[in-house]
Amino acid sequence: IMALSIRDRITLSILIQNVELPLQLNSIDYIHIVESTRLYLPQLTFQFTDATKFLTRNDLTGDGALIEINIEIEKIRKKYSFRLFSCTDWLADGSTKYRITGYWDSPLYWSQTLTQIYSGTSSNVLAQLAQECGLNYNSIPTNDAQSWIPMNKTYKQFATDIADHGYINDQSCMVMAVTTKGELRLRNLTDFNQYQPAGAYYSG
Repeated sequence: IMALSIRDRITLSILIQNVELPLQLNSIDYIHIVESTRLYLPQLTFQFTDATKFLTRNDLTGDGALIEINIEIEKIRKKYSFRLFSCTDWLADGSTKYRITGYWDSPLYWSQTLTQIYSGTSSNVLAQLAQECGLNYNSIPTNDAQSWIPMNKTYKQFATDIADHGYINDQSCMVMAVTTKGELRLRNLTDFNQYQPAGAYYSG
């Protein structure tokens, strides 16, 4: 058994490049997954104590390695996919500790640059960018049809610029984020009462 089970209520498994980490023989110090309007993509940070030298022997910590986090809470399963961004290691009490960070599994959105001109409303262009990067899109219509010029910016930078200049009316304030459901969302902050709270994790 490779996965970690906590009181038969929470089950955790971590795979890097489709290789599962042996959590029973080693230990996870913490896992932090965050999504925010201040981040281009959801981010992952976790710390792993590798008592068996598993990561060293298997050479899994290369830049861009696929990281899959599987969490099951009371029979509700969640899967999160990230790409490795950084990895630091150090010795502690005879074992090697690793701190690994990653960004949501959309390398195209993260690093690919653009030169072509897009035309349409900010909502329509963001929908097109999301589709090109394998992200779902969730937005409301905007009233700002024009040409949008990326000037060799990455998808993430270009999308952020578009959202910052989005317009519905004189009172609108547009904000954008990519969620851990792989969904790019554009919202009007001044009309936020129309959206329901996300609820607790286990509510789905």
